[in-house]
Amino acid sequence: MVNDTGELQKSIDRLDRSIKRMNSLGWSFLKGIAAAAGGTIGLAIVVTTAVYIIAAIPETNAIGAFFHAVAGLISRNQH
Repeated sequence: MVNDTGELQKSIDRLDRSIKRMNSLGWSFLKGIAAAAGGTIGLAIVVTTAVYIIAAIPETNAIGAFFHAVAGLISRNQH
């Protein structure tokens, strides 16, 4: 029983140190940087995929004509 109490106290101490570290300003800053980088990379992948899918839409319908017109405007403004 005494050994169990000692192990429990060690676990509580480790948990307390972990909670203090996770609530520190530096750790919060690093988590924010990681979240921002992940969101930026994820958004870039989604937008790139959407552009390729939209470019594959034929111009025969209204949606395809609209997206091709927007793509033409964007490509003209890049040069």
